[in-house]
Amino acid sequence: MKVLSRIIFWQNIVSSLQVPFIREVAKKFKGDVILAVPRKLTDERVKLGWAVPDCSPAKLIINPAQKQIEELIQNRSKETCHFFSGMRGYPFVWSAFGASLNVKTFRAIISEPSRWQGFNGGLRLLRGRFDVWRYGKSINYIFAVGGLAVRWFKLCGFADRKIVEFAYSTDCPKSGHCSESTDGAYKIVFVGQCIKRKGIDLLLQALSGLRDKGWHLEVIGEGKDRANFQELTRKLGIEEKVNYFGAMQNSEAMLRLQSADLLVLPSRWDGWGAVVNEALMRGVPVVCTNHCGAADLLGASERGSVVEFGSVESLRSVMESWIRKGHVKPEQRARIREWSQCIQGSATADYLLRIINHSKAGEGKPRPKAPWLS
Repeated sequence: MKVLSRIIFWQNIVSSLQVPFIREVAKKFKGDVILAVPRKLTDERVKLGWAVPDCSPAKLIINPAQKQIEELIQNRSKETCHFFSGMRGYPFVWSAFGASLNVKTFRAIISEPSRWQGFNGGLRLLRGRFDVWRYGKSINYIFAVGGLAVRWFKLCGFADRKIVEFAYSTDCPKSGHCSESTDGAYKIVFVGQCIKRKGIDLLLQALSGLRDKGWHLEVIGEGKDRANFQELTRKLGIEEKVNYFGAMQNSEAMLRLQSADLLVLPSRWDGWGAVVNEALMRGVPVVCTNHCGAADLLGASERGSVVEFGSVESLRSVMESWIRKGHVKPEQRARIREWSQCIQGSATADYLLRIINHSKAGEGKPRPKAPWLS
């Protein structure tokens, strides 16, 4: 690679999960940083209360024509690093990746895992192995988002030396102060889509066995299964201990989250789960399943617990333990917030740039380790 002068991120939307570190890359990198997308947000994410994050000082290019895409790829190709968010999942990104194969350049994929379980999972795995056979030599690195993604890309056949452990970043709270929950019921919060994959039914069943404990659950989010979950709440006889809120702006959801004692993400599958980042950055411990990529962030018991996905018994046992501990102490919140600096955009950007520099230096030196795993 010549002297690096440009980094281009190809994404499906302006994602709040990646813009925080892209902004920081643009601040730290002595060259051009570009984010190219076909549109700002999907209609679904607008309905869920997402806002378009500010990308500056990175340059944002929206819906570039094919000629502009080709120019971005062909010009200064040997001086450019291209980061493609996923491969086949998004037509725009896949088209740009395909165009890049015509030039000599640095290519990296930033991707969550695909689900490899079941018949459909087997088909995805076959396609993944075909992609390794067809494109593997043209890809410098796979930035695998979470331990599940590391496992997925190893199953596909990518060499260990090409797989980089990676994570999403979210914006920091505007204020370092977080409300403390010091009296009343133990406050548990779920933030996300009200769909079966998110496991809200498992959480309700787990908590129904703890109805005599002093807890209260807030479910923040909208989705096609919300009415089913509300009916299950009534059947379990815990409707007085659960409040359902529809979709709300992220800022409002975060105000509710920051005073919680515990965030729970009981997903049957979550490629990452950015709300885990948002909770930890506000000093809120987390319980999630081992089928959430963000489980990587819960290495210390103070920050939370990881439970077996799909197991009501495991979830109930862990929830009982956290409720028994009582409200989160201010000093614990402070320690969690302090640790969360390693998952903020600045730290993730530093890590990505160190990986690029390591690739330029060649083999021989140990590859930088992800700060949240150090």
